[in-house]
Amino acid sequence: LSVFRETVFECQTRKACSTWTASTTETSWLDNTGDDAPSTCEFTCKDGWQWTSDWILDINRAVDSQGYEYADEANFGNYGPVERNYHLARRRLWARQRERVGEAKKKEFEGDPEGWEYSKLFTTKFHTKERTFDMVRRRRWNRKLISDIPVPVVFSIVKDPDDKKKDNPETFNIAPRVMTEYGSQNVRMYQLRAYLYQARGLLGADPTG
Repeated sequence: LSVFRETVFECQTRKACSTWTASTTETSWLDNTGDDAPSTCEFTCKDGWQWTSDWILDINRAVDSQGYEYADEANFGNYGPVERNYHLARRRLWARQRERVGEAKKKEFEGDPEGWEYSKLFTTKFHTKERTFDMVRRRRWNRKLISDIPVPVVFSIVKDPDDKKKDNPETFNIAPRVMTEYGSQNVRMYQLRAYLYQARGLLGADPTG
C-alpha cells in the first residue's frame, strides 16, 4: 500500500432545545472504528509517509452543504443528511492523502493482547481499545478442522437428533467456513470505499418505475 487516504470524524453533540454554537456544543474527534483520534490540527503523518494534500471535507456522501450528517444520539441511531429539531449529534468527515516515501515496515498489533473487543452494550459497535464507559467485551475463538479421510465439501446434518435411527431422516446441507492462506510476500493491500445511496419519492423513468 503506497497511497493512503487518512480520515477523521469531527463529531459534535448538543443538549436538547439548544443550537449548534460554540458555547452549547461539545466537539470530539473519532476515527472510522469509533475510537478517539487527534484533531486535524494535531494529526501527524506517520513515519515513512508524507502528506500529499491538505485536510478537506468529504462531501461526496449523504450529507448537507456543510458536510454534516445528523443522528438522534451519537452512539445510537443512524446518521442522515437532514437535520431535525430532536437531533442531538452531528458529524462530518475530514480526509487527507498521504503516500509512502520509504520501505514498508511491519505493522505492530495495536489491539488488546488477549484478543478482547469492547463496547457499551452487545447491541452497539465494538472497538479494540477499552474506554471508560465500556460495560461488555467479547473475543473470538477459532479451531482448525482437518479430516483424516476424504470428506465432501458440504455436510449433511439431521434436523431432528431423534430421527438419526430412521432410514430416511430429514436433513439439511451446511458448508464449513473455508479459509485461504497466502504468504506475506504475495499479499497486496488495497483501500476500498463504497457508498450506498437511497432515495424515495422519485419519478420513474418508465411505467414500471
